[in-house]
Amino acid sequence: GYYVDRTWLLQGPQLITSHLVVPFLIDTSPDYELSFDVKLSTISANWRHLVGLTATYLDCCSYGDRIPHIAIHPLSTALRVVVGGKDGDGNKMCPFRTPPLPIGFWNRVSVKVTGLYAITYINGTAISDACLLRPRDYHESVRVDIGGEVSSVEAVDSLGALLDNVSYSRLHCASCPTSACAQGYYRGPCRGYRDGTCQKCTALQNLSYPTYFTGSGSPEQNDCPYAACNMSSCEVGEYRKECGHDYPATCATCLNTIPAYSSFSGPADPPTNSTSCPYACWSGFYREPNSEACIPDGAVGGGQFGNIS
Repeated sequence: GYYVDRTWLLQGPQLITSHLVVPFLIDTSPDYELSFDVKLSTISANWRHLVGLTATYLDCCSYGDRIPHIAIHPLSTALRVVVGGKDGDGNKMCPFRTPPLPIGFWNRVSVKVTGLYAITYINGTAISDACLLRPRDYHESVRVDIGGEVSSVEAVDSLGALLDNVSYSRLHCASCPTSACAQGYYRGPCRGYRDGTCQKCTALQNLSYPTYFTGSGSPEQNDCPYAACNMSSCEVGEYRKECGHDYPATCATCLNTIPAYSSFSGPADPPTNSTSCPYACWSGFYREPNSEACIPDGAVGGGQFGNIS
């Protein structure tokens, strides 16, 4: 199978009041989709810049490398969408002016560029006919600017808007991963924007005993094999750790400190709810009742008091 290669640039609502540079670079492709949610609260006297990608970080307007750039018109909430090509006349308005976005509401904006055409969508509706574009290139290590502008051609006001779910999708198909997932995981769906990443098998329901997963699941199937946790007692001086998501309940040395001249005399009881084991003083030693120390037989205050848990 194949999936569309998508990169999240910003997730979680964020109020953009100054120039924000996404803290990583991305590779772009000639065919792509830039999408985001935006909520505007004001109208400004000057241009405000939403999201922009440029191939050179130079004067975008002479090179034609706005790939793409989206801004808000002065004294309006209408958007201007510019899609650049390979040469200086490659900048195309797609469109120059959208219908105004309602203030105080979330709006989903997408610019989809395929072949020689671009279409802008607002809330799932194409707001203009496809515009004819110039040829475009692949670019590596491209910076993404939010709420700012590389070119100084136009006056710019603070964006002052909420943005969320900003993503850039390279609209070329990438092969789905086929390797097996780790123990306790299965490979999720791989189609559309879902890239087949490994997902955690969910806890088993309606079982009267604890379990752990012993292998990976089938693709798109939450069917990891499992086994019952071993709840039996361990050896002397050991307790049983609880099962984990993908590991069994193994035995480990008890954690309680015992006095000198003594040894563990049994396993933890119950085996999985305690990390302490009982102990007994060595032959010839007895527990001192006030300190629980093991003292030699016949010492002052000594006497046999048996095993200590």
